Amino acid sequence: MSGVAIIRSILASNVTLTSAIPADRIVAGVVPIGTELPAISITQVSGTDPFRPVNAPGEMTRERVQVTVETNKYAQVKSLMSIVKGAFTTYSRGTINGIVCDSVMQDNDGPDLMDPDTGIYSQSTDFIVRWIS
Repeated sequence: MSGVAIIRSILASNVTLTSAIPADRIVAGVVPIGTELPAISITQVSGTDPFRPVNAPGEMTRERVQVTVETNKYAQVKSLMSIVKGAFTTYSRGTINGIVCDSVMQDNDGPDLMDPDTGIYSQSTDFIVRWIS
């Protein structure tokens, strides 16, 4: 179980997003070289060891998860990032892909980036994910 799995499950099941990016290009980890764009990578930035809050039904884990959109066009990065963020408006608690999710909250946006060697534009946003195991 991980925050990455929770985030990927939410994004890969979002119809609006998967109409623009097929679910197989929404990947846990780094987008492989040669993948058709647009694509999304989902990676863990930081986390905590599981801990047991007072009166909690199990151990709580907290992770910062980064979602990075990669495309060949700057405007498309912005459009897709908006869809990514919108995928989380209804998710705050519940069972997601068999994981008891306490919360998913958007955190910071990363910078606009462009790799001149590949022509790939990208931007990331972070989410704080907490789940109970």
